[in-house]
Amino acid sequence: MCVREEVGRLNLQKLNASFYQGLFLVVFALFFIAVTPAQIDLYEGSDALSPRFIPYIVLTIIGFFGIILILQSFKKENVETQQENESEEGKGQKSLRDLLIFIGVCIFILLASEFIGYTFAAIIALIATLIAFKVRPLYKVILIGVIVPILIELLYRALEIYLPLGFWENILY
Repeated sequence: MCVREEVGRLNLQKLNASFYQGLFLVVFALFFIAVTPAQIDLYEGSDALSPRFIPYIVLTIIGFFGIILILQSFKKENVETQQENESEEGKGQKSLRDLLIFIGVCIFILLASEFIGYTFAAIIALIATLIAFKVRPLYKVILIGVIVPILIELLYRALEIYLPLGFWENILY
């Protein structure tokens, strides 16, 4: 067995998309961890969590998942599956569609949060996204779409971080 065949088995010449996606996530996380102190002031002398806490947690999770993607990219089965997926027709159109759905959902949550509150905007956006990605059965879509935003709201309230309530603020307070 020659060296060329050995390299071919690992498929180092054709690293799949998972490697590049993971690398991007790790670099993204490290960059924003480095610039966060310049962007968010540290309030000292307060018992509350630092304003940098949530960004650091989210960026650490993003970096962790980036490392997982990089490690998965070296599995031979994953490389073969990726090559099969790349050979399918319409992949570019599907990726563009997915990107547009993601951008639309982000814009919707940003705009709607001020009016109907974050939790209700997230419920609507998550259910719409799951339906757009053809997740079935419908009861799972509704359960996931309702439970996840409510759990996020409860987590943030436990950390004493209050998300926008929209018009509910006038009713509740």
